[in-house]
Amino acid sequence: MRWLISVMLLGVLVFASSAARGAVLAHEGFAYPSNSGLDFQNGGAGFSGVWATDFVDGTGAGQILPGSLSAGGLQNSGNHAEITGVNFVPKGFSRSLASPAGGAGATVWMSFVMRGAAAGNSGGVLINSQSKLGTLLIGQPQTAPFFGLARIPSGLSIQGPTSASNVPASGQALLVARLRFAAGADIFDLWVNPPGGTAPATPDASLRFDLGSSVNHIQLVSWGAKTGSVTYGFDELRFGDSFADVTPGGGGTPAPVGLSGLRLTPSRVPGGQPSTGTVLLSAAPTGAAVVRLSSRSPLVQVPESVTVPPGAISATFPVTTVAVSRRRSAAITASFGGITRSALLWIEPPRR
Repeated sequence: MRWLISVMLLGVLVFASSAARGAVLAHEGFAYPSNSGLDFQNGGAGFSGVWATDFVDGTGAGQILPGSLSAGGLQNSGNHAEITGVNFVPKGFSRSLASPAGGAGATVWMSFVMRGAAAGNSGGVLINSQSKLGTLLIGQPQTAPFFGLARIPSGLSIQGPTSASNVPASGQALLVARLRFAAGADIFDLWVNPPGGTAPATPDASLRFDLGSSVNHIQLVSWGAKTGSVTYGFDELRFGDSFADVTPGGGGTPAPVGLSGLRLTPSRVPGGQPSTGTVLLSAAPTGAAVVRLSSRSPLVQVPESVTVPPGAISATFPVTTVAVSRRRSAAITASFGGITRSALLWIEPPRR
């Protein structure tokens, strides 16, 4: 299998340093509208950028499909992402957070639910360091029909060493990885469908190589078979300080509920015409979540708050506007749990 990996095309993922971490560093539940594209989506908790395609002709390769991918009792919400690769042409999407994670002696945990494919294909989550010493693949390696780990040496078009579990990649599984950074060779361990609570003493797969001093890239990727296409599913991507942080509902603590996004549809309206706002949460609350709304602009009116009901991850609210003589903009703000999101509404004058 040819591997067409361009480290320069990988989007930057950065997450909080160990000195300033909370329990959960980031969470992406793919709570986006069904059948929409993944490109330019900007929800989730702890992210600062959007999902962006990394390869030429990536249009349509990443889609949001209805329903969550469940595994191991993991708490989930929203929909899930699917990425399709065709004829050995890689398709991938990257995203960024705040600052690099890692450093000598640091440990970072991550997890995600993945729906794999038949033998002969490859896909998963790629992790790369700023030093570009190589790339770690967590998912389905090229050389085995099982979930596992693989090293992809920088500048090469083939996979390097791999370590596979005994769980077939043709199914769906919760993958939990521990990234331990040390002087010299870093240590990467993988558990597939682990029990809740604490990580078992013996991982299902392990690799040791020097990834670099920190992690600053992540990419969801799919490589197709020689002929035809292959689709991989991804959901509930998490980063945290411990095993329990990244396995909520599977024996760990519940996932934190945060405000992940604010959208206006349409985002450009004639003066006097309405728009609809949507607030998105990073996880479904167990009780009602009241999101505060505001705008300092006299051109729009929004309610004081909107309530997301238990078990839901979004709610809509009306936005009214006034007539204008020239194009104007108004900022609308939503706040919940110490997180604030803003969106800009453009108001157009009458056509002449």
